[in-house]
Amino acid sequence: MLKVEKIEDVEKVEMGTEINGVIFLTTCAYVYSDMVFDSGCSNARKEFRDFVIRRNLDDLSVYLTHFHEDHAGNAELFNLIRAGEETKKILVRGYDVPPYRKAVWGDFEPLRGKNIEEPDVDFIEAPGHSHDHLVYFIDDYAFVGDLVVTMKPQVSFVSEKFVQIIDSIENLLKRDFEVAFGGHGVFSREEVEGYLAYLKNLREECLELYEKGLSFIEIYERVIGKPSNKAMMFETFSSGEWSRERLIKSLISVLQVE
Repeated sequence: MLKVEKIEDVEKVEMGTEINGVIFLTTCAYVYSDMVFDSGCSNARKEFRDFVIRRNLDDLSVYLTHFHEDHAGNAELFNLIRAGEETKKILVRGYDVPPYRKAVWGDFEPLRGKNIEEPDVDFIEAPGHSHDHLVYFIDDYAFVGDLVVTMKPQVSFVSEKFVQIIDSIENLLKRDFEVAFGGHGVFSREEVEGYLAYLKNLREECLELYEKGLSFIEIYERVIGKPSNKAMMFETFSSGEWSRERLIKSLISVLQVE
């Protein structure tokens, strides 16, 4: 599945995998001016390759926010890849993608022999979702990858450190931008500001309840409430790589991230 939508001067290229007739999750690449930001998932490579060839985009630089397979999955389609040094190391070395993520996004093959260079546009380091994460700034736009995914997260990914995410969003908001283009959604500056306020308040609530001796799940039930069916699907389908408990542990900085 691949769908192209114009948002202001940016083309949002949304893609995903159909499983038993249902598309559970999508990820986005973006085309702006003569640049491409992130490359989507390899399960949609045929459709994305057709789009790239039709638009003559393969000679452009693709700028990767981080190494995950739903962002770097089609980077090999481009002649020049721009990425941070930590991302480059992982892209060249490769990594094992768990079976459930292969089903949703596809596998990732090491990018040995590809031309990978440092970014030549304005960016900041923005760790939290992953240690190698970057955010790019062009004109009034920020390309934020997975720094901002949803306004009210109900589960946390295995590598996420929400204390770092809070710091990175604060750094993001020190910069001038009007629209944040993320891997799984598009957000206004005001929405990003609201998300930061929500996370900071949520962290304070979690710390207060933790100091009172509540368990992580008890804290979750107090501050989040009943999880959605989608959140429980994430937790079950991923064998705990996404989980409610990780969200609380990450917010109060007691999670030893793998």
